[in-house]
Amino acid sequence: MKQAEEEKSPELPALRKEVEDLAKVVESLGGSKPAEMMTLDEAERKVRAVREDLNFEKLWQMSNEERWLLAQGLGPAFPISLILSYTLYWTLNIPFISYAYYTTVLTGAATMSLVMAGAYTASIPFKPLIYIGAILFTPWVADNVMPGLSRFFKLFRLPDERELNEM
Repeated sequence: MKQAEEEKSPELPALRKEVEDLAKVVESLGGSKPAEMMTLDEAERKVRAVREDLNFEKLWQMSNEERWLLAQGLGPAFPISLILSYTLYWTLNIPFISYAYYTTVLTGAATMSLVMAGAYTASIPFKPLIYIGAILFTPWVADNVMPGLSRFFKLFRLPDERELNEM
């Protein structure tokens, strides 16, 4: 389909309809449309529905597999939200890592690699909280970050034939 879009093939509408039909079949079976097949509007609608339906208690009661399936259906805003959640988590850990460095590495009791291994090991139990936070953070990311990210990426796209003719 990407090749048909690039070549502006006359078969593109038929291919697009076929992909949409297959996506409807997948969704009717309980799955979700892959993020690369979703438009920004579809992702926003899905996030709105999740925002109304889920809260922290429901997410906490879900299994990891259920959370993973939910995250896959949230669209492109979820990976961005996950990156922001992890960045916030590790930024909040900087004072603790600095303290561990000051009390162990500077005194010669341990090496920095040991301190960082300990910090990473201590972070493992918090992974479910980071994922839950990312899921809960996804609606905000879809509303506030994704439009700006879309504008940023449009700066780097190649002009199409119409734009070239206007120049």
